[in-house]
Amino acid sequence: MTAINMSKYLKLILLSAVLSTALQTAYSQPKSVGASFSYTGFGIVYEHVLKEGNSFVEVGLKADMSELLQERAPYPGLICSLTWNIVLKEWKTSEDTVMKLFAGPGIITGYTQDHRGKPGLMFGMKGRFGVEAEFIRNISLSLSISPVIGSHISDELDHMSMRYYKNGLIYSLVPDIGIKYRF
Repeated sequence: MTAINMSKYLKLILLSAVLSTALQTAYSQPKSVGASFSYTGFGIVYEHVLKEGNSFVEVGLKADMSELLQERAPYPGLICSLTWNIVLKEWKTSEDTVMKLFAGPGIITGYTQDHRGKPGLMFGMKGRFGVEAEFIRNISLSLSISPVIGSHISDELDHMSMRYYKNGLIYSLVPDIGIKYRF
């Protein structure tokens, strides 16, 4: 066996060990799956706790109903978001309940209708601030707000139009209620 072949095998073994360790670490961290509800829509969420439990990532897929409920849109929009949340404070309120105060930045994209506008592609930055109660029975309830600063691209009569995404701030203080199952 030549030195070049040996080097390839060592790289392959090292890569396998790193991937195995990363997968085992990711698998051993707590995860949650659930739903979120607000005046602006409803969706499904997946949450993954990182490292020592002082931060978590949440991925959400939401049906945006804000313009549909105002009878300004024929169908709901679809929005996908990713937030990295940092636990600011954690305290135990009783033997079986832990409360967490969290906040964090994120990104958001989707196809939806903006305030009194036409449907189109939306993308931007998202902030998130909220509180979560974790119960001993692997259920958690959360209440959060999520302002969005972004752009909305729509097809006007003879040109494409890129405007500020108004619904991101109009509905920024509308609370989002989440219920998740931890595993």
